[in-house]
Amino acid sequence: MVEAALPQPKWVGFENYSKMLDDPRLRQSLSVTFIYVALSVPLLLAVALALAMVLNRGIKGLAFYRSVYYLPSLLGASVAVGILWRQVFGTDGLVNKFLGLFGVHGPGWISNPDTALYSLVVLHVWTFGSSMVIFLAGLRQIPEQYYEAAAPLRRLPRSDTGGRPVYAPGSSTSC
Repeated sequence: MVEAALPQPKWVGFENYSKMLDDPRLRQSLSVTFIYVALSVPLLLAVALALAMVLNRGIKGLAFYRSVYYLPSLLGASVAVGILWRQVFGTDGLVNKFLGLFGVHGPGWISNPDTALYSLVVLHVWTFGSSMVIFLAGLRQIPEQYYEAAAPLRRLPRSDTGGRPVYAPGSSTSC
């Protein structure tokens, strides 16, 4: 009879879960994850929506700009992006060379535990293309009549209102 390379499994019940809950690395991991999500998701959506609104203005070459902005989303997890990111945020990368012009010695943004999380947030925000295309598709579906109806609201003077919202005369919303 041949003995197995691994010992026989032993039932431990919820012991692994109790060890996990007592491990300080769990709290640290959850903290880092929540910070990453709390920073990267709103920033990604804000950048994507802002660029979608700019592209929605009907500029020439819309298809070209849409493709250029979408390209980072396609490359998001590739080896080339890892190399590019190291060249930008490494110890001797472009960011530190730029800071060196002002006499500032920057850290290794990716290798430093204090700044690595924020470098990853920037990397995630850099892949805004998919969200931007979705926002742009939604904005392109808004009928022109809604923009025409909102036009008087944008033309009203706001300096003498004391910070209160001002609505166009005859609108259904009153002050």
